Amino acid sequence: MYFTHTPIEARELWCRALRSGLYRQSRGTALRYFDDENRNVGYTRHDPYNVADDEDGTCYSVLGVAVGVMSMAEPFAELGTKCNCASVQPQVQDWIGLNDELGSYIGDDGEARSLAADSMRYSFEDLAALIESEPPGLFRPSPD
Repeated sequence: MYFTHTPIEARELWCRALRSGLYRQSRGTALRYFDDENRNVGYTRHDPYNVADDEDGTCYSVLGVAVGVMSMAEPFAELGTKCNCASVQPQVQDWIGLNDELGSYIGDDGEARSLAADSMRYSFEDLAALIESEPPGLFRPSPD
């Protein structure tokens, strides 16, 4: 699949979106949904610990923001109709250059971690900084 952005450019767009304030962060279980024209329409969720402050309850995980950004930045990308908030589709994984669909990496303490799990514990600002730090295992090596 051809993309108009390199993985490095895609990561920059992703981090900018995480810091933009345009995406409300989910801290509960969610399913990702797209409308009939394959437009990103957010998550529907039930989360008793993080009550939505808007009527439709639309919110995002860190990986869900990546899906949302790709759906706008790569208009011809085929993303399917829904995905689990704990992982991203292979197309999104390829676009960003993630090593796997969970955003797995090795933390500073040497422990295995994932963006999917960290989305529940850290702010989007913190997650953007983590992504920019390129921890071991998160991204595929850039082809030279």
